[in-house]
Amino acid sequence: MHYYTLHYTLSADYINKRSAFRKLHFEHLNPYFERGQLMQGGAYDDPSLGALLIFKVNDADIIHEFAQKDPYVINEVVTSWRVDKWNVAIGE
Repeated sequence: MHYYTLHYTLSADYINKRSAFRKLHFEHLNPYFERGQLMQGGAYDDPSLGALLIFKVNDADIIHEFAQKDPYVINEVVTSWRVDKWNVAIGE
């Protein structure tokens, strides 16, 4: 298993735009969390910094598929995203 980060860049009107898709977004997140693939996730306190989700999976393709199907991405609440392999030096 490897750790990966998924970084979201949020639209300028993120706060207003997200409310219409928030329930769908969490319905999309929950199965990944319940399977232990999504470890943590959330927006930064300053939305201009984006949002960060941390995954623990064998294959980064899982995260690419996750992002492509995320209602926030589909509905342009998220304007861009990237996946990076994260080499954890301390902790689990």
